Amino acid sequence: MKKLNVLRHLILNLVGSKFKGDLAGLKVVLSSPQEDKILQVIVRKVILKIGPDYNVEQLLQFPAGSLGKEYGLFLKRNRITPIQFSGKYSDLFDLYPVSIRYIQVHDIFHVLLGFETSILGELGVYSYIQQKNYSSSLNLAFQTGKMIAFMRHPLNPKRVQKAIDEGQKKALHSQELLTVPWENHFEEPLTNLREQYGLK
Repeated sequence: MKKLNVLRHLILNLVGSKFKGDLAGLKVVLSSPQEDKILQVIVRKVILKIGPDYNVEQLLQFPAGSLGKEYGLFLKRNRITPIQFSGKYSDLFDLYPVSIRYIQVHDIFHVLLGFETSILGELGVYSYIQQKNYSSSLNLAFQTGKMIAFMRHPLNPKRVQKAIDEGQKKALHSQELLTVPWENHFEEPLTNLREQYGLK
C-alpha cells in the first residue's frame, strides 16, 4: 500500500473507529520504522492474534495479585480499553511486527514496569523501550516524550530525569519482554513474573 493510501486510511480511522490499534498501526506504517531483523522473527511467533480476545471485565475475574487482575485494574482505573485491531491491515502490519506487538502490549508494560499513565509514567515506559532499541519510531517517541516532560515540569528536572533513569535501569536488568506471550500468563502472580523477568 502506497504512503498516500496509508494516509487516507489513517484519516478515515481518526474519527469514530473503535479500532485504535488500526490507527496506531497505520501511523507505524506511515513512519516506516527500522526494526531489528532478529527481533522481528521472534516477535512474529508470539503475536497470537491481531486483536485481544478479552475485555476489562474478563481481566478482573483473574485471581487477586495476578497479571490479568492487575492489568484489568490498571485499565479500569485509567478508563482505558484493550487495544483493538479490525484485522483489515494484518498483512500490512506484518511488515513491522516489533512496533505492532509493542502497540498490543504497551499497557501491559505499564503494569509490569510499575509506571502509571502520567507524563512521567509514560516517559518511564518510553525510556525502557528506547534503551531496548525496539525501533526508530519508538526511539523518536522517547525523544518527544522527554521534551514534553521537561516542558511540563520545568521546575522539577530531577523528577523527569528520575523517570528516564528508572526506565533505562529496568531495561538494562530485565529479560526481553516484547517476545513474551503475556496473554498466556494472566493467571500468574505479578510479583512472580517481575522476579522471573528481572523486574523486581
